[in-house]
Amino acid sequence: MKSPKNKKRRIDDSKEKLLAEKRRQFDQAYKNLEAGEDKLYEWLSLAGSIICKRCEGNEFTRCDGTRNIICLKCQSRQSFTSKTFFHKMKRATTLEYLFLLTLLDEGIEVSASEFERHSSVAYSTSLNMIKKCAIVIDKKMQEAGTRLAHCVLFEEIVFRRSKETPAREHPRSEQKPVSAEQTSQAVSVTKTFASVAKKQLRTVTVPVNMAKKVDSLSDVELEILSLLENGPMLLDHLHYEFGNRLSFRDFTSKLSSLAIKDFVADNGLYVVRTKKSMASPKIVGANLNPRLKESLIFFIRNSYQGISQKASQLYFALHWFYMNRTAWRKGKVFDTFMRSSPVTDKEVLNYVSDQVLRISKTYNKCSA
Repeated sequence: MKSPKNKKRRIDDSKEKLLAEKRRQFDQAYKNLEAGEDKLYEWLSLAGSIICKRCEGNEFTRCDGTRNIICLKCQSRQSFTSKTFFHKMKRATTLEYLFLLTLLDEGIEVSASEFERHSSVAYSTSLNMIKKCAIVIDKKMQEAGTRLAHCVLFEEIVFRRSKETPAREHPRSEQKPVSAEQTSQAVSVTKTFASVAKKQLRTVTVPVNMAKKVDSLSDVELEILSLLENGPMLLDHLHYEFGNRLSFRDFTSKLSSLAIKDFVADNGLYVVRTKKSMASPKIVGANLNPRLKESLIFFIRNSYQGISQKASQLYFALHWFYMNRTAWRKGKVFDTFMRSSPVTDKEVLNYVSDQVLRISKTYNKCSA
C-alpha cells in the first residue's frame, strides 16, 4: 500500500539532537552578531582576502560595530566583505553562514529543511545558502580532477521539480536523450572469413572481450552471425538467407551452439544478437564503478530524499566533499571559503547542471 503523498518524512531524532547540540555550542561561542562579525573580519584578514578596491592595499582600520573599513594608504572606505564569498550578504545572515560552515567543517550532513529547524532563516534561504557553498565545493572538485557520467545513469534520484521542468511533465523530462557526442566509441575486434553462400569475404564485429570466443567459431557459425549484423531475423528467413546448405535441424543445432556461447538469443519468432556480443557505443560514464554509483545514490536519497536535474551537479560535489574527509580536514572549510570569490544569488538562481555530470576521481570512503 502506497503512503499518502502529503505524509511527512520521519525526522531522525538522533540527527536532530546532534544539530541542536551543535547549535547550542555555536551560540555559546558567538553570543551576538557583533561577535560573529568580529570573527569573520579576523578570518578574512588572516586569509589575505581583504584588499582595497581602489589602490589594492591590504592595511585597514575598522569602524566599530560595522563592516566599514578605511584603507590606510588611500583613505577610501569600503565593506570588509567586498569581493569575498560574503560579498553583499546581509549582516543578519552572518551567524547563520558561520553556523553552516561550522557544520560543513565537522563533516555533518545537513539538508535545507534540517538547517531551517536549527537556524533563524527560512527554508528557501537555507537551500540558497547550501547551494552557494556547493558551488564553491564544485570548483574545488574540478581542480582535484573529475570524470564524466551522463545524467540518465542517475535518473532514479531525480524527482524534484525546478523552474527548468516543463509544465505537467515529470522532473526527469529535464534529462535529454543521449547524443552521439555523449557516448564513448566501443572497443571492438573484427573477424574476417570467406562466405561460401555469398562467395565473398565477410566480417563479424564483436567487443574485444569476446575476441577469444569468436576465434573458436566455425565458418558456418561466423556466417550465421554475419547475417544478424544488421538486426534480428525470422528463424525461417535466416535459414533461407544462409542458403539451405544445412538441414533445418542441423541449422538450429548451430544456433543452439551460438546461444550457449552468448552470441545469439531466441526472441520469440526472431533470432537476435545478444547485447553482450555487439560492439555498441556506451553512454559516457557507463563503466563507472558500481560501488561509487551506489554510494552517490544512497547519499542523495538518505540526505536529501531526491534532487532536481537542475541542481544535480551541486549534490554530486557535496557527495565528494562528505566522502573525502582526508582532503577536507578540520579547518580546511573555513580556509577555502575565506579565500573564495563571491557567489551571487543570481548565479545560484541561474545555475543549471550539464547533461553530462562531473564526478570526482578522488575518494577515500568508497572505491572510485
